[in-house]
Amino acid sequence: GKHILCEKPLAMDAAEAGDMLRAVKESKVKHLCNYNYRMIPALALARQLVKNGRLGRIYHFRAVYLHEWLADPMFPLTWAVVKEKTGSGALGGIGSHIIDLARWICGEPEYVTGITRTFTGERPLPDDPGKKGKVDVDDAFAATIEFENGAIGTLEASRFCPGRKNGQRIEVNGELGSLYFELEHLNYLDVYFTDDDR
Repeated sequence: GKHILCEKPLAMDAAEAGDMLRAVKESKVKHLCNYNYRMIPALALARQLVKNGRLGRIYHFRAVYLHEWLADPMFPLTWAVVKEKTGSGALGGIGSHIIDLARWICGEPEYVTGITRTFTGERPLPDDPGKKGKVDVDDAFAATIEFENGAIGTLEASRFCPGRKNGQRIEVNGELGSLYFELEHLNYLDVYFTDDDR
């Protein structure tokens, strides 16, 4: 009978997610998978500007989430690269955040095309660096989206970007303006309106 508010990940696959959804509906409790970046005031403002029509018709949504965490092929095998323990790689680990932001800010996707890639198939075992264990999740993904509202978008996430610590960026372009956000400067939202005199 308790309400559920939980950060991702909640399920390892669609079947588990379906079981969870059925359970909360049958229990008649409030439920939410909260993606923490929605709580950043600059991103809440970005959503408000789009939803209130301040950017007019939306043309583009772009997002990247880049880390350097696994760029070194000698970095030891960790739970985050073993599907049985994590469910997915960059797509689910960091990519799910920008997928959520795309839906939350721009709306639901109608068509999606994507690709995933594993760059390092084996990594040294933490307890025995002379031996290697199998990596069976993606290291990176890229996708193109057509939203229900007619906007197009691109999403990309990778854990193989030397120099990127927590490089999440989004940009939205519309007929009346654009906005840009960068997580490493989380208190700022760059906004341009076509009717701004300055």
